[in-house]
Amino acid sequence: MAWLGSRLEKPQYVIEQFNRDVQNQGPSNQVQWQFLNSVVSNLDPSRTDIESFAALTLLDDQIYFARLRSPV
Repeated sequence: MAWLGSRLEKPQYVIEQFNRDVQNQGPSNQVQWQFLNSVVSNLDPSRTDIESFAALTLLDDQIYFARLRSPV
């Protein structure tokens, strides 16, 4: 555990930049944009603001859990 821990220690600014990069990672080509837009369309066609995979994941979770709680 100590061996692994010492290799995982990073300065706070590196951690924050990594988190921003992951949250903002979006499609990098037309095929990926088509995939993202298709999934968003199926989940909630009114959401035209989704441009990253993290935002897509959040939307998917929100809809999944809303449907899970719904009595329908």
